Amino acid sequence: QEKHIKNDLLNIRKDSIYKVICNDRREAVLRIKNALDYDNDFRHIDVPAYLNILELGKIRRGFQGKLAEYADNGSLRKICKFLCDESIDISKRLDATLKGGSKHLSGWGVNNITKLLCINEPKLYFVYNNAIQSYLDKVGLGMSGEMTSAKYVTLLTIFKRICKELDIKDFAVLDEMLIRCV
Repeated sequence: QEKHIKNDLLNIRKDSIYKVICNDRREAVLRIKNALDYDNDFRHIDVPAYLNILELGKIRRGFQGKLAEYADNGSLRKICKFLCDESIDISKRLDATLKGGSKHLSGWGVNNITKLLCINEPKLYFVYNNAIQSYLDKVGLGMSGEMTSAKYVTLLTIFKRICKELDIKDFAVLDEMLIRCV
């Protein structure tokens, strides 16, 4: 399965589109950070602007009201700060924020969580969204059931190895490359 992923990605990595993907993803990360007010400690999160950014995972509009409520009452800011706190082990951050965790917010699921992790540290964390799940299913690496920290860390190890071997800039770029392989 890993060999199949490498072959798919290598074709894109060698193509001239790779540089375009790198530039597009750099800009997308900046737009997401701006919408989340990342540089201002998440103080004024613009939920509609965030939801309009399709890169790194399209977020369902049905959650706009809930996310706006979380932004207004400060719980979204708290969860964003917690997820971006690199002094806390990634498994602990995921366990606390994924469905069933002590800090979980309804409507702020695995896509939002991993999207935030990726924009915080694009070289450390990949985005897990429907497109990535579809690709993983296609190559036989799909993981059934809800995403857990253990599943995420397993995939993260595989993707880190692949990115290093193929000299892929970061996980924001990997996301677009995998989407093109679906």
